[in-house]
Amino acid sequence: MAMSFGGVSKAKVATVIVAADGSGDTTDIQTGINMLPAGGGVVYVKEGTYVLTVALNLSSNMSLIGAGTSTVINHALAEGGFHTFSSNIIIDSLKVEVTAANCHDIKLSGDSHIKLMNCEFNGGGFNGAGVFLANCSNITISNNYFVNGIGAGIAIENANGNIITGNIIDNINTGIKYWINNNDNIISNNIIYPIIDGILIGSWMVCSSNRNLIIGNKIIGGNRGIYLLDAEVEKTLITGNIITGSATEAITDNGTNTLLGTNILA
Repeated sequence: MAMSFGGVSKAKVATVIVAADGSGDTTDIQTGINMLPAGGGVVYVKEGTYVLTVALNLSSNMSLIGAGTSTVINHALAEGGFHTFSSNIIIDSLKVEVTAANCHDIKLSGDSHIKLMNCEFNGGGFNGAGVFLANCSNITISNNYFVNGIGAGIAIENANGNIITGNIIDNINTGIKYWINNNDNIISNNIIYPIIDGILIGSWMVCSSNRNLIIGNKIIGGNRGIYLLDAEVEKTLITGNIITGSATEAITDNGTNTLLGTNILA
């Protein structure tokens, strides 16, 4: 019978075990990543708190899997605790806590085909994001929990063909922010409790964001539910959303050729 580590079978899943208590292959996450074979594999991080002083560098074709919110990654790094520049990565079942202002929990840059799921993101300050995507494509952010003290739950810039679905974003200034040149993305079935805006698409700088889909989200409270900032936000489909309790307006559409379907506004 295979040994079990926090519900993960070592024989079936884990290539490297990281354990703060010394019961694994190493106590350091980056060391565990570096121990993977050239073709990739899985790093399983057991329960405990892991403090980062430099960002983790993830390699292609790997999975980084924790034991849920009992696996805590703690950092005060402005550019986020993870750097990848890679593809085919899974990040699953971790809690990331930021202990300084204006830091991103995770920043992905120049990546593709990454799944980020079942994680919790906490802290970061007004200019920080729980997850910040820059120059990424085909990223799936699903079933995560974003809470407290983050400027944006998810922020993306120059990112195309990504899916943001099934997340809970609670007590965040802006739930989801599409900043500059983001095309063909899907925002679906998220629950957002914003302080300012639920979903913001657009920028005060010259940019374009085209053919984005906003479908089936529930946005409660805040200033605006969905905010298309300017005419360079084009061909956005907004349908099936429930938006309640917005102080200013449920949907502010300054975009071009927006397709508004049936939404429930209260």
